[in-house]
Amino acid sequence: MYAKRHFLFLLLFFTMRAAFCAPGAAWRCTPADEVQIYAVGLANFRVEALNVDPGLTSRPFSYDHLSRKEGKALAESWRRNFAPALVPSGAADAYAAAGALNAAVYLWTQTGLADYAEAVETLLFNVLTASLRYPRDLVERHVAASALLNGVGAAFGSDDEAVYVNYYIGSGAHVSDARRDLRLDVLTALPADGRVRVRVHGMAANGTRECLRLRLPSWAGTCPTVRVNGRETDVRLVRGYIEIERRWNNGDEVFFELPLVPRVICADGRAAILFGPMAYACPAGMTDVHFLTDEPLRLDDIEGSDLYAVVVRAISAEGKDKPFEVALLPYALTRSEVWLPASR
Repeated sequence: MYAKRHFLFLLLFFTMRAAFCAPGAAWRCTPADEVQIYAVGLANFRVEALNVDPGLTSRPFSYDHLSRKEGKALAESWRRNFAPALVPSGAADAYAAAGALNAAVYLWTQTGLADYAEAVETLLFNVLTASLRYPRDLVERHVAASALLNGVGAAFGSDDEAVYVNYYIGSGAHVSDARRDLRLDVLTALPADGRVRVRVHGMAANGTRECLRLRLPSWAGTCPTVRVNGRETDVRLVRGYIEIERRWNNGDEVFFELPLVPRVICADGRAAILFGPMAYACPAGMTDVHFLTDEPLRLDDIEGSDLYAVVVRAISAEGKDKPFEVALLPYALTRSEVWLPASR
């Protein structure tokens, strides 16, 4: 009930701002209708949403400018209430996740920080997809579908300095504003494969100077080697983005590979397993186990899916049995518990 009230409060808050405030965003999202998705399966958020309700339409995000006091309050609310809950728990639901998505996009349009774009990615790949596939009720399923469809509009963005790719799925977008008119295509099989190609085309003339900013996910660690048309190129990091500024020709291609390695995070005697943008969950009903966090992790295939299971070593809660293996599945495919007791 709290989550529903919080979601409704956020929805009312942003609606009121839309009614009474003038636009003031420095960073803009590309409208969802200008984004095409090539991804298959779970990463095609538009298809996932429209399978629930073919009549759904995306809603543009509000760019209304908050006062400094209101902006600081929203950022503080994000830090306290939303950021700690991005790795889902058993209590996660679509109502709070949809509110968090709106807040993250708004904060990105005001700051251009990659942290907020990463929050969008985390919400789309985890709580919102899981809520759509395994809803607690039909209303929650519809809320998740609407948020997924709207989230497509956060994949690309721009400001007066650069064009942005905020998260990586097979997709393309026409980015058009007062400064530029071009098309970007992102070719990737993420979250199953970390290789990413970004193609630039649709420009009126070759040799057009443009700045691309491609988000460096925190889960990727250090900046990967970046190549343009097969040649390694110098880049710099700006607000969490890999920046490439140069003169571009139609058909130019950026390539890099984001490392996909299972990782463990621990908090308050519990552990969660993450792989790329996705959180992993224990099989439904299996909650009487302890992760052995010092044991190596390995990947295994999931039958009928291009995603991977993460196999961990565990012991029973009583600690009487010998260690055994447990195959964790993406939270989006199970909606079961992510945080489980941990032992060394």
